[in-house]
Amino acid sequence: SNHNSVFYATPAVATRTKATSSFYSQLTGSPFIVTAASLVFGGLNDINFNWRPPHQTHGIGTDVDMDGPADNWRVWQKLIRAGVRGGGFKKCEVHFQNHVHCYALLY
Repeated sequence: SNHNSVFYATPAVATRTKATSSFYSQLTGSPFIVTAASLVFGGLNDINFNWRPPHQTHGIGTDVDMDGPADNWRVWQKLIRAGVRGGGFKKCEVHFQNHVHCYALLY
């Protein structure tokens, strides 16, 4: 929908995202894209004009969606490795076959 920004992250998560970026760049020689985080004031991030998931865990600035140069397992595995090993995220996994979702907290 029409949100001003969906890129809010807590300071700790922003630091983890920067560390993930550095690790990913070392692995691949290229950057990745952050495609979503949270709304500045929290709450459900409506992406399909229906005010329902898939972004139900993006409400408090602790989750980040990332995407690489292509949607394939080779790219996603490097993003997952960079997020968990390089950035210290608790878990990173492929969502909807088009991006990697990293969690700073497990729900």
